[in-house]
Amino acid sequence: MLPAQRRQLILDMLGHRQQLGVDELARELNASRETIRRDLAVLDAAHRLRRVHGGAVPVKMGVEDAIQRRRNQHRAEKQRIAARVAELFEPGDSVFVDAGTTTEALGRALGEKRSLTVITNSVEVATRIWSVHGENHVHLLGGRYNGEVSETHGPETVRQVGQFFADHAVLTIGTVDALAGFMDFSVDEAAVAMAMIDNARSLTVLADHSKLGRTALVQVCKLGRATRLVTGAPPPEDLQRALSAAGVEVIVVDETPPVRMQRSLTTNTG
Repeated sequence: MLPAQRRQLILDMLGHRQQLGVDELARELNASRETIRRDLAVLDAAHRLRRVHGGAVPVKMGVEDAIQRRRNQHRAEKQRIAARVAELFEPGDSVFVDAGTTTEALGRALGEKRSLTVITNSVEVATRIWSVHGENHVHLLGGRYNGEVSETHGPETVRQVGQFFADHAVLTIGTVDALAGFMDFSVDEAAVAMAMIDNARSLTVLADHSKLGRTALVQVCKLGRATRLVTGAPPPEDLQRALSAAGVEVIVVDETPPVRMQRSLTTNTG
């Protein structure tokens, strides 16, 4: 059984029970306890369940608290990434933007631009782009609504993505791995991302430093499919080599502001 299939089964089982033990899962899924513990760690990191001693329970945290915690993680870095990415686009460009806390930051930055056409499945992104001055065209994709991150997904969303062909796709992902490429923790979110990739000329991936050199549940695409990766810190050495070999431009947004040179004024008393 593939890890993605096994983890989805864990979530399905947890949907009908209040708690699952590691031993119980290992027995029912014919997997080792170590494998189950790794699965629970991945799902906990994605906020799909909560690990407890000896097993897992459903997420008890409120939806608003969960998304707010993710928005607060690496907030300054995400804003720097967003500001840099917004510089890449010119009036008249068409851009797919998926849902996520980093692309939410991008929404405000894109709102400062003019004459863009943005196609997104994120209510937050659409709202932030429109709220600045309303001089961009925004298409909000329909589909099954996920209130946790104010997004739509599912077959209807994927079908609507296929009606557009954009200059750029700008995606936030779960992790970046040297071998597996760009990955996500959600099957539904990955499906929307893959559809956007298929219908765009170029792909820009946004990832704060915590996502580099890690794996997740679902592969979105290989490294070589991306045009560029914009991040807040240099990737680990093995990942940097893999990105270079795949021809991916890596843009590192430095948190240190540029030093402004001041001319020294010399008074001539002669």
